[in-house]
Amino acid sequence: MALVAKMRAYSVKREGSHRDIACDPSDDGARELTDETRKHQPYWLKEATHVRQDPLTPSQETFVLQAVYSEDPESENRQFAQASPSGSLTLTIENPYAMGYVENGREYRVTIERVRGPRDKD
Repeated sequence: MALVAKMRAYSVKREGSHRDIACDPSDDGARELTDETRKHQPYWLKEATHVRQDPLTPSQETFVLQAVYSEDPESENRQFAQASPSGSLTLTIENPYAMGYVENGREYRVTIERVRGPRDKD
């Protein structure tokens, strides 16, 4: 079983700064990644040999999704709201490749499924 909610992006904000980005060894502020420092870098920098901080690159994106609703009895959103959870969901992502996917005012289908594993008894 899964819960499915149709939600609209209510707010999308890019925040923070000074994200480490891959760079050439000759760039200002470049620092070499050693085996020790590489362990603390996110996976999207795993192939980099040098990184520097970029003050213009946001370090995270936070978005708020709210369950859809409509007063119109014929609207799909009204029918969906009557049959699914209501409320809001706030997520923060740090993966730069995922930033920009969620757009303010757009609708998204969110599925919540229980993860079953060796510790689950159900």
